[in-house]
Amino acid sequence: MTRERFFNIVLIAALFIAIIAFVGACNVANKRKPKTKVVTEYDTVFVDRVDTFFVEVPTEKTRFVTKTIHDTLMTTDSVLVEVEMPIETAMYHDTIATDSAQVVYTAWVSGYDVNLDSLGFIVHNRFHQVNTTTTITKKRGGRWGFGVTAGYFAGWDFVRNNLTNGFGLSVGLTYKITR
Repeated sequence: MTRERFFNIVLIAALFIAIIAFVGACNVANKRKPKTKVVTEYDTVFVDRVDTFFVEVPTEKTRFVTKTIHDTLMTTDSVLVEVEMPIETAMYHDTIATDSAQVVYTAWVSGYDVNLDSLGFIVHNRFHQVNTTTTITKKRGGRWGFGVTAGYFAGWDFVRNNLTNGFGLSVGLTYKITR
């Protein structure tokens, strides 16, 4: 087999492969869509909030006598007098509504002539938020590229004015015809 005949066979095979690759790339490019990926990330964010409430006049709901104590008291004349002292139980109950929480308080007080003057407390609120959805669309590359190619080549040598072939390495700028 002569060198020219071998070169012609290689050239025809290369053209055949290039035509098949071009037609296949056109079909793939027409069917290709931009890649869209939906990612749902579960992220929990905790926010601690401390609220201080102060109730100046608590609301009394019920008051009743739980027991009666008998005791002896001395008057200013040094006379002993027996008295009955009612031991009372009072319940204070109310709801406080704010923008961040609704607080219900209940207080029980027992004793002789009892009264709840004021009430103060601290409420710790913990909020959390979950579910962050992100949509990612991947853009395909551009038409222009730069690359290094290695392979078998065949071409016309203009200096020697003949056909030449062999293995080689090339660096070049590329342009995609199909997108």
